Amino acid sequence: MPREEPGRFDAILSTGEVERLVCETGIRTPAFRLVRDGAPLPAAAYTGDVAWHPSSFTGMADVGRVAAEHAAGATIVLQALHLHWRPAALYCRDLERRLGFPVQANAYLTPASARGFDVHHDTHDVFVLQVDGQKRWRIYEPLVELPLRDQRWSPGMRPVGEPVADVTLPPGTPCTCHGAGRTRP
Repeated sequence: MPREEPGRFDAILSTGEVERLVCETGIRTPAFRLVRDGAPLPAAAYTGDVAWHPSSFTGMADVGRVAAEHAAGATIVLQALHLHWRPAALYCRDLERRLGFPVQANAYLTPASARGFDVHHDTHDVFVLQVDGQKRWRIYEPLVELPLRDQRWSPGMRPVGEPVADVTLPPGTPCTCHGAGRTRP
């Protein structure tokens, strides 16, 4: 149910904390990645290595290059926040306790004029928390009913017909309108 409560999820992850994670913490791949228009960007385009003894820190965010790619329309994907971001980890553990299923957390920061991913389906259920800005979601009937991990989306698959749901989520809104097998942008 739309609540339109800007700041509602700031205790889990705010836009300011995303900026801090990327710019100040030495985040490394695979904890983050960049995608644009449905395709991942090569990590070499926005990461670098820091020489250290006895071995280098590899895949570290090059803040200037990450910022330039984001300004050019790239989505910043923070992966597995349930493993390294305490507020998200606590939220996920509470959901796991209540639901009785494992929960993971990723975050996506997409510029307003851009699209991070093409239409696709996930092989797991998705619960969306719209933290900041707004996003339009178009949900289609599944092409693969309850896909297994090895039944990933492929570019040859395209949704048929009109969306069964077309919603724009404002900030502070949860959405539970996506189950495994549903296709979405």
